[in-house]
Amino acid sequence: MNREELQKCAEACAACSLACDYGIAAMLKNQHPEKLKDCITSLLECAAICRATVAVMSLEGTFSEKQCQLCIDVCDHCMQVCEAHVQWESEHTRICAEACRRCSDVCEDIFMHQFKSNNNNVRPSPIK
Repeated sequence: MNREELQKCAEACAACSLACDYGIAAMLKNQHPEKLKDCITSLLECAAICRATVAVMSLEGTFSEKQCQLCIDVCDHCMQVCEAHVQWESEHTRICAEACRRCSDVCEDIFMHQFKSNNNNVRPSPIK
């Protein structure tokens, strides 16, 4: 992975992680935090995976491809969860969903460019 791709990945993952962290803080202060439990859990996971993705991708090691795929899957899931909870916390769930979408898109672009020879240039399938 070249430096420019790594920088794009790092910036998107950091922005997503930060949006998730801010979202968690806001949702815990919400009048109905119990209704946001699933969303908060998704945000916690997404923030952690995004931070780990920067570290793993910078190593360009054995698990970079799987980590990139995991980041795509987690961000896509978190985006969907945030969109499903917009009625309880509209501003922060919208911001988180947008950051997750952007991070997923950037990681998918990198996946297609960096690992396409390993997967015949198809979108990565979710990790199971």
